Amino acid sequence: MNRLIRTMSSVLGSGNISRFLIALLPTIILCGPVPCLGAEGKDLVRWYKEKNRGLVAVKADVKQVRRLPFLEKSLVSEGSMSLDGERLIWRMERPEKTVYDVEGQSLTIRYEDLGTEKTVDLRQEPVMWAVFRNLRDILSGRLETLLPFFSLTQKPDKKLLVLTPRHESLVPLKTIRILLGGEAVLRAVRFDGLEEDWTEIQFSNVHRTFRKP
Repeated sequence: MNRLIRTMSSVLGSGNISRFLIALLPTIILCGPVPCLGAEGKDLVRWYKEKNRGLVAVKADVKQVRRLPFLEKSLVSEGSMSLDGERLIWRMERPEKTVYDVEGQSLTIRYEDLGTEKTVDLRQEPVMWAVFRNLRDILSGRLETLLPFFSLTQKPDKKLLVLTPRHESLVPLKTIRILLGGEAVLRAVRFDGLEEDWTEIQFSNVHRTFRKP
């Protein structure tokens, strides 16, 4: 896992892309075929999928909080995201203005404070491609892609899904927590690491656009 992080950091050459991708690395392994849902996970997962059926676009403000045991303060970044079809734009405003624009299998990174940009061919970077592809799946309501890799506990009264890795050697995490809001809007995703570290991505002002019947 550390080697993957170092590889991506060297390719993209920026500390803020490392902070962004470290939070999303747990989704790397979630790229297998979609199975039939088991009895343990069909209620909230099915509800989330049904409520997002026909979804064509999502916009939201995002706040990312990363806590590491060797740092006194949490790392906090804020911005917005939009998903329109298969195009994902993740715009960070603080602490540095950076835009990650994924369309098809191409990633364009714009460092707005520096006035520079670079393009990454995701066909040559399967790890990053898996990260962004699976983030799009979660935002699009396709939570069932997680079920082959995690045991799932539902807390319907709180609209909370708690996923525990089936094999810790494959997923270096204690848990993933997915908090849903009214009408199955994604509110937060939290990754709890093995070393008392965690990352939480909070979504607010979520606006969804659906296909007209």
